Amino acid sequence: MSDFILLKEYQKTDSTILLEIQLNNPSKLNALNLEMIQILHKEIKKWKDRKDLSVVFIHATGERAFCAGGDVAQLYSKIKTSKEQGLDPALSTRDFFHTEYEMDYMLSQFPKPIVLWGNGIVMGGGMGLFMSSSHPIATESSLFAMPEVSIGFFPDVGASYFLSQIPNNLGLYLALTACRFNARTAQFLEMTPWFFENESKQKVFDFLKNSMFKDSRDFDIQFKNFYKPPNFLSTQDCWIKESEKEILKALEFKNLNSFYDYFSQTVLEDKQWERNRKNFLKSSPSSLAVVFEQLKRSKRQTNRKALFEMESVIAMNMSCRSDFPEGVRALLIDKTKNPKWNPNHVDNIEPEEIKKYFIPKSAWDYKLNC
Repeated sequence: MSDFILLKEYQKTDSTILLEIQLNNPSKLNALNLEMIQILHKEIKKWKDRKDLSVVFIHATGERAFCAGGDVAQLYSKIKTSKEQGLDPALSTRDFFHTEYEMDYMLSQFPKPIVLWGNGIVMGGGMGLFMSSSHPIATESSLFAMPEVSIGFFPDVGASYFLSQIPNNLGLYLALTACRFNARTAQFLEMTPWFFENESKQKVFDFLKNSMFKDSRDFDIQFKNFYKPPNFLSTQDCWIKESEKEILKALEFKNLNSFYDYFSQTVLEDKQWERNRKNFLKSSPSSLAVVFEQLKRSKRQTNRKALFEMESVIAMNMSCRSDFPEGVRALLIDKTKNPKWNPNHVDNIEPEEIKKYFIPKSAWDYKLNC
């Protein structure tokens, strides 16, 4: 077993099992590489039919991050090599994306409770794990975001589903602006009802280890009785709630160009608004257009598996285009922070080109096998 994923079983007094899964890649903020994803996929598939499994506890090594996302530097290397060899870049990244999406989908359909401790940075692939778990926990240190448009990608790992579920279309705003937000804002956005202080991690683990649960329904009852809302929820700010009027005004625009015009011209004396506005304006125009189309389609699709398959197609198409590797190069490899997007402005986007991101090539296997 890899040192990147630590697994431990605890047999309880009723002979059922508590499975502990620990992400262990702290030097990279527990970012998911292909090896980690393959192990998680294998273990989740193995355990989903175990009758003696009681509950799963997922957490990570260190206090800085639960998971900062996927290891996109690894993907950049694969794309670069495949292009140099004249191969289809989509096929070089398929295993990473497809295995990750199958893993997240299996988590979302898992028959037993999954309690996830989401302290510190929870972004990208970390959000996929968080939002696919039945009982995701946020703490006072949690920092959430779906920042993919900043690197020429799109919000994946099930974001088509969970962002489209956020009230008032605020998920679209999160996706377009790579907005960072805390636990109190996650509560306002109805992303999770579970919040604990950082120091309560061992207390939660001991509850899972020492309590006996007849079934998932009994677990829900006991967990609700065990839960006590922490004090920090009343002290953290909720910027999106405070700025909801301005955000909803921006979201009234039904196309990217109008949204862009409004956002580029609306300067407010608000640090968070300005940070989000700048994130949006310097992001990949193609990624922004894909996000608009992605979440529009997601509103019409309630089948979670079909949405993961749609994301698989988009991810492979983005592997073939220039913006994704260029964004990773500029922000994470060379760190020039000055990516050359193609096209370089939303006014230069052809709608027919954006639709192609949602069309698979015949050689691509994008169906989830789970």
